[in-house]
Amino acid sequence: MHPSARLILLGDGPLEREVRRLIRDLGLQDPIHTPGRVPYESLPDYFRPAAAYVSAAVSDGTSVSLLEAMACGLPVVASNTFGTWNGSARA
Repeated sequence: MHPSARLILLGDGPLEREVRRLIRDLGLQDPIHTPGRVPYESLPDYFRPAAAYVSAAVSDGTSVSLLEAMACGLPVVASNTFGTWNGSARA
């Protein structure tokens, strides 16, 4: 990881505890911030300063967060799943 790079992991899920433990065990608490689930109205505050939006979802019906990131002007990195790209790529 580049020394000046920062990663912010938003949201929660079944692997949240394991991911947080792995970050701690690897000593990556400084470059990786894990606020968890944040209020909807706070999302632009996280998206605006970001360099990119990365989705690790392997399936997604309609990725609203992806569309929100695109609305904030972020380039998107995501898996090639039907739900993610079928409509979002045209937005």
